[in-house]
This record gives sequence, C-alpha cells and structure tokens, in this order.
Amino acid sequence: MGDVLRVLYLFKSLWLPEVISELSSFRTTLGEEMPKADDVREAVIRLAELKLVTMKEGVKASLANGGIRSFLVTLNLSARQANLLALDERIRTYQQLRMKLFGLS
Repeated sequence: MGDVLRVLYLFKSLWLPEVISELSSFRTTLGEEMPKADDVREAVIRLAELKLVTMKEGVKASLANGGIRSFLVTLNLSARQANLLALDERIRTYQQLRMKLFGLS
C-alpha cells in the first residue's frame, strides 16, 4: 500500500489502470519486482477504506473505443501526511534515478 501512496503522491490523481502501470514503473526503476495487478487493486480499495485516497467511477477517454469505464484514484492526504511523503527516501531515490535516466541531473 505504501508504494501506491508514493505513486499517487507523484501524480496526485490517476485512473486505476494507470496506478498499476506507474507502480510497475516505480518498482522497476528501483530494481524491484513488479506488483500483481490484483494486489494493486486490493491496496487501492484498502486505501479508500482508510480515506487516504478517493475512488470515483467514470469514463477514461480512449481513442480506440471512445472510453473505458474505470475509477479515478485521487490522493486524499492531510498536509502533514503529504509533507512526510515529500521526505520519503524511496520517492527521492526514484526521482533521482528518473532524472539521471532523462539526463537532467
């Protein structure tokens, strides 16, 4: 669940399939195993139950078929909680690795 919060901290709001994709990128960048999609879905649902994220059903735009029903997942943290994530070592390492990858460091 922690890495789902970390990814949402970086993006603030993502469609559920994007949460899964970005979490896979996050873990891969850190040299870790990719999570199972079902585990990510369960974590998002648990975080919603804890009121740390909100889930809003909607239609995600798609050029292929006009739209896909999904859930928009949005981070719902207090300022204190967000400040703690801003100091998170995993987030900082990920951001540093991405900057190196894109030649920005």
